[in-house]
Amino acid sequence: MIAKINKFSGGKYLGIGLGLRIPHYQTILGEGPPVDWFEIISENFTGLGGRPREVLESVLETYPVIQHGVSLCPGNTEAFDQEHLAGLKRLTKLTGTPYISDHLCWGSKNGIYSHDLLPLPYTKEAIKNTANRIKYLQDYFELPFCIENVSSYVEYVDSVMTEWQFLSEVAEQADCGLLLDLNNVHVSAFNHGFDPLRYVSEIPLERVGQIHIAGPSDKGDYLLDTHDHPVPDRVWELYSFVISKIGPVNTLLEWDNNIPSFEEMHKEALKAGKIIDGTFGDSHSSEDSATSGAADSSVENAGRLEETQSFVVSALKQELDPFYELQEQSLAYQKAEQFIQGNSRLDPADRLGIYCRQYWYRLLDCFKEDFPGILHVLGRKRFERLARSYIAAYSSDSHLLKELGRYLADFVESRGDLVSPFEDLVFDLARFEYAQVNIFDMEGLPPLTLEDMSLLEGLDLASVSFRTQPYLVPLSLSYALDDFSIALRINEASVKEAGRGDDLASDSELEIKQKLPEREQNHLVVHRFQNRIFFKRLEPHSFVLLQNIRSGMGIAEAVASLLEAFPDLAGEPDRLAAIVRADFATWARLGWLVRQETD
Repeated sequence: MIAKINKFSGGKYLGIGLGLRIPHYQTILGEGPPVDWFEIISENFTGLGGRPREVLESVLETYPVIQHGVSLCPGNTEAFDQEHLAGLKRLTKLTGTPYISDHLCWGSKNGIYSHDLLPLPYTKEAIKNTANRIKYLQDYFELPFCIENVSSYVEYVDSVMTEWQFLSEVAEQADCGLLLDLNNVHVSAFNHGFDPLRYVSEIPLERVGQIHIAGPSDKGDYLLDTHDHPVPDRVWELYSFVISKIGPVNTLLEWDNNIPSFEEMHKEALKAGKIIDGTFGDSHSSEDSATSGAADSSVENAGRLEETQSFVVSALKQELDPFYELQEQSLAYQKAEQFIQGNSRLDPADRLGIYCRQYWYRLLDCFKEDFPGILHVLGRKRFERLARSYIAAYSSDSHLLKELGRYLADFVESRGDLVSPFEDLVFDLARFEYAQVNIFDMEGLPPLTLEDMSLLEGLDLASVSFRTQPYLVPLSLSYALDDFSIALRINEASVKEAGRGDDLASDSELEIKQKLPEREQNHLVVHRFQNRIFFKRLEPHSFVLLQNIRSGMGIAEAVASLLEAFPDLAGEPDRLAAIVRADFATWARLGWLVRQETD
């Protein structure tokens, strides 16, 4: 098949791809199914370490990989996070992605991250801001950039043009490609009452470097972009139309929730290939599509973009009622009509409320996934109360959802009323469970081996010091959380295997199978070994020695400090030497140590 190519797709047609998802790792790595390419969510791999990197490197041995982002948010009005950009660029060097993509959206303002793909007002101000930021991204990454249209549930009162005009103008001014998400066109067309065929007919199709297809959820008054259903007929119709105009283009099936078997998902994706084959057979050529008409020249309110974004993030942060609806007395509810248009089905506050609910649902789901031990201790209702109180106090201040719970231990100390009578236990669990989340994909350093250790014999200890791996978290705990955590995972796995996955958060179900941990003072290190999370208990003197090394002390200084904490060892030099030797040998075997020469 001779496919039409353009600079926005990296110059070649790869075929029909799938999203790389955890439930399918075993099939992909073990069986090597015949898939043309895989798309990764870039943010899931920017840690460049642990199990995610191990999987990615294995996939890259067999398949092309394209990076797709969810957090660049070119519609933001604040500066890019340079550390985040650097991580993404390092990832492009690993994957060799022919281009990168992200969404035509904004996502944060005033230090608050929505973790959503928020639509922009369709204004000239937004076009200029977004196009300039996309230009910056293309220059920074030194790769073609494709911008994806998003699904939306609101329309702004400030908009002066249609969505497809806005998308077209941004792409033309930024000179970037389009990642045309046909499911998003379908969702937004239903939600806002426009003709999806007109949408795809009036955008610059010659800029389309990739297409997304997926299935939404029907919520009655609106469609929700959930990626948890087969592709609906209307989306396939749009796909056939676009392919007939521009020929084969890199196509990806998105399926992110209620994920089916790999075989079922791949079968659904291959329908796109059948449409391509049925349209063109063995060859293809076509003329470029016509560029859309000029944007509406209606007068707009200059300077409103930042005001609109500030209002929306403040609305997201406001606590909802027990049914996760906007409270009528809230400022967001009362001011919604100043920024949001209503329609025949939903008023402005109702439409804004869709985003508010998704914000709270997303963060609460993250909490449940990251802190299963606390969920078990408190039960569902008390855990939700704790989570909602915490999120109200600590809005997400990072583009990474995994960092959401980093202040939870401090919060529990200040709000013991929310976890009484388990204050000490929940405090320990908050530190212990967050440590596991934090180090999961953290990049490691080249470790010091036992052979390296042997080369240090005879050197002046004052001249030698070590660093420890960044994925090492020593904790002094009041409870035996290692055994508790392992047993809880086993019990949860048993419940899932028995087909009772929906009951995992049930207070009675798991309480019978898993007792709360006993109070027991212990020193524990949360760490990685062979890219898996492990826990290792240390004797008190070994724990102090490790902490001394982590603080940057040389070996001689670390041992001297150890003797201050355990003066009885000073009178037993042979025992002291044996302890130090055994500890360093163990830590080297586990890959904990990194050599660091002193100046």
